[in-house]
Amino acid sequence: MKPVRWYDHIGINLFWLGLNVRNTAVGSVFTPYLVALFVPEVTRNTALGFISTAGLVIAMLVQPAAGLLSDRSTSRFGRRRPFIFVGTLFDLLFLVVIALSGNFWMLLVATLLVQFSSNVSHGPLQGLIPDLVPEDQRGRSSAVKAAFELIPIILVGFTIAQLVGKGQLGWAVFATGAALLATMLLTIVLVREEPLREKPATSFKGPMLRVLGMLTGIALGGVAGLLGGGAVGGLLGLAAWPLVGTETARALAIGVGGTAAMAVAVVAGVWSGAYATLGEDARRRASFTWWVVNRLLFLAAATSFQGFLPFFLLYAFGVSAEEAAAMNGNLMTVIGLLILLSALVGGPVADRLGKRRVVLFSGLVAAVGGAAALGAI
Repeated sequence: MKPVRWYDHIGINLFWLGLNVRNTAVGSVFTPYLVALFVPEVTRNTALGFISTAGLVIAMLVQPAAGLLSDRSTSRFGRRRPFIFVGTLFDLLFLVVIALSGNFWMLLVATLLVQFSSNVSHGPLQGLIPDLVPEDQRGRSSAVKAAFELIPIILVGFTIAQLVGKGQLGWAVFATGAALLATMLLTIVLVREEPLREKPATSFKGPMLRVLGMLTGIALGGVAGLLGGGAVGGLLGLAAWPLVGTETARALAIGVGGTAAMAVAVVAGVWSGAYATLGEDARRRASFTWWVVNRLLFLAAATSFQGFLPFFLLYAFGVSAEEAAAMNGNLMTVIGLLILLSALVGGPVADRLGKRRVVLFSGLVAAVGGAAALGAI
């Protein structure tokens, strides 16, 4: 494998920029905004959670399937680029459907279709670095990829979110599609793949069965989370009710029970999925499994905050859906800049002070931030 030049790292990873502009715009701007318009206040969070969960299931099925199919592709255009091309074309079509959505159910269908099409390109895209970059250069290429995953948070915050804030949803969707199309076309032109001459002998069935086993384990974790969180929240609510009254007891039950449900679901889901896919290796490599638990707990908190933030702004400040979208965009821009800064500083600090200390400190800072957000209500 030939060494790649500095600008090749950009070309190989450029589609991550467009893909994450689309992901951020749909997940953090368009969907919450339209749910706020279509769904009554008392059920908005449930509706958004339903869309997010259904979309996650589709992603977990389509992304590995598309990646496995691309591994076996013998197209003369390469293994990955045809999937990126086709997935993007369908993305553009389904983005238009989102813009034309007139009710919640149409929005649900459109969002799930976008999840399907985007993961058709997402899975194969992850193969470009292993395919084209020598092992001793993959760290640099991965750093470029990480930058293209963070920059869209800032870009969407001060452009697309602000368009939605001005009531220009159509132009916001157009800007999202334009970014996706431009990065796709540049990827098709700039990336040079060597076509696969014959399909590998490895089976498609085995890996997909492991994916289904992982999904089953995650589903069992979700059930355990519902039962555990319900029990914790219910008992706390009953205990607190005589002391603090109905409203406060209900708030405590929902808050603590929801937190417990999320924690139990992640821990039980990861371990069940690990046993379903790895068997006894999950226990023998327990440190890796617990690292995945840690990662998912962090992501569950961050994505929940990011996804439901527009509804928090609606509730806490009594603003319109458009004003909430603009405020959310401003926050996204600031958060994106701080993430970039902390990513640059965090590595050297972790090398000097130790990774555990940095993780502990960041968790404490996040907890303080969550408490400060509650103080805004």
